[in-house]
Amino acid sequence: MKISAKKGLDLMVDLYSKGLLSYPRTENSKFKDKFPHQKILSQLLGYQAFIPLIKKIIQNHQVVVNGRKKGAEEDHDPIHPTGELKGLNSLNSFQKRAWEILSKYYISMFMHNFT
Repeated sequence: MKISAKKGLDLMVDLYSKGLLSYPRTENSKFKDKFPHQKILSQLLGYQAFIPLIKKIIQNHQVVVNGRKKGAEEDHDPIHPTGELKGLNSLNSFQKRAWEILSKYYISMFMHNFT
């Protein structure tokens, strides 16, 4: 998106405050055991652009990702979409693009061996 780190963090904090993104100030890359990936993906099915990708993931039973461990367990899971879609209408185009990028990154963790 060609923005500064501060502007990027401010943007993620805005998305967090709207309930669309998890806590943005974490460097953790490991999800806690029993993280509700299935629930979040199911909620993201409400966003038209993600339907084909998520349906393939669910049909192929590939909702198993835990990231990679970087050390001690953190208080927060890696940055991820919450699955909440209600606040999307209040986003400007820049915020919406950032949310879409972050959500696609999350969804891409589950895409294994299929196109």
